[in-house]
Amino acid sequence: MKPVVGMIGLGIMGSAMAEALLAQGYRVTGYDIRVQACRRLKKTGGQPLASATAVARGADIVITSLATTAALDATVEKIAASKHAGLIVVETSTCPSRTRSAHCTRSSAPASKPSIARSAARPCA
Repeated sequence: MKPVVGMIGLGIMGSAMAEALLAQGYRVTGYDIRVQACRRLKKTGGQPLASATAVARGADIVITSLATTAALDATVEKIAASKHAGLIVVETSTCPSRTRSAHCTRSSAPASKPSIARSAARPCA
């Protein structure tokens, strides 16, 4: 059985990743602050949830794709609040490298907290 993948941030990049995962047979849950983005996820077969914390609680893997440092900071706190042991978090946001690296230090957290790993994606600017 394939893992449940949660997508936080359903903009251009996040929605494309969610759709690709759905096409490959993954169950995808997601959250975005924009209602229309959540509606689009539902139309493509995904399950929109009410918050980033709800996504983290119900997924095996969470992918974040966020546009700002503030959004990433807030989302990391919400994921950590889920206290989902063994959760894998893949960070793909186009934020400055120093911001992303600071959040990756959580990867050495105890097993009772999520691990956050940085992807190879780099900011455009």
